[in-house]
Amino acid sequence: MSTGLIRQIRPGDIDEVLELVRELAEYEQAADQLIATPESYQQLFFDANLAVFAIVI
Repeated sequence: MSTGLIRQIRPGDIDEVLELVRELAEYEQAADQLIATPESYQQLFFDANLAVFAIVI
């Protein structure tokens, strides 16, 4: 059994999270609708006006 660490998202995680979202969009045949960028995720997760919260395992 893997012993994962649960923690808050960090700026260095953005590219990996975005890749997971891209893979999901492709699976759902909606890749053409994906408009997220590393910059937009940076703003969503780390801006002073926090829009979303994420944890990483």
